[in-house]
Amino acid sequence: MTMNDTMTAIRGQIDTVQIALETIKQSLADVKPDQLCDWENDIAAARQQALPQGYFSNTAWDVLIKLDYARRHGIECVFPKNDSGSMVSAATQRRFLAALDADGFVTWEPAPDEAGRMIVKLTDLGKASLSRIFRDAADLHALHDYPGGDQGA
Repeated sequence: MTMNDTMTAIRGQIDTVQIALETIKQSLADVKPDQLCDWENDIAAARQQALPQGYFSNTAWDVLIKLDYARRHGIECVFPKNDSGSMVSAATQRRFLAALDADGFVTWEPAPDEAGRMIVKLTDLGKASLSRIFRDAADLHALHDYPGGDQGA
């Protein structure tokens, strides 16, 4: 493959990404603030149905969401995250991971190259629970009647 072929392929990929970003931008432009609030409430209601009572804290939910994102994008998730962007202590992260593990939502194993850090993955139960939450939230959201006759999507 020549340099020109490589550059042409890269330009094609950039064009595809730009089209995708424009589509997302247009979709987001159509979202109203009240719809975002409704989504948040719908997800909270679905979480209450699918997860044990102790999982309503933002930390437990954030861990599950990060693991789901990592799974869908083929990213290995290592905890604790002690980088400057983390506002949760390593001890708190480990406590939530231990609870998620005990309830069968995640598995974890020592990271081979990083002392004291763990590779964490969702189990089948964790994946199914998150799928149920998002499916139930979408079903609830579809019931909302928005001004102008638009139904939530």
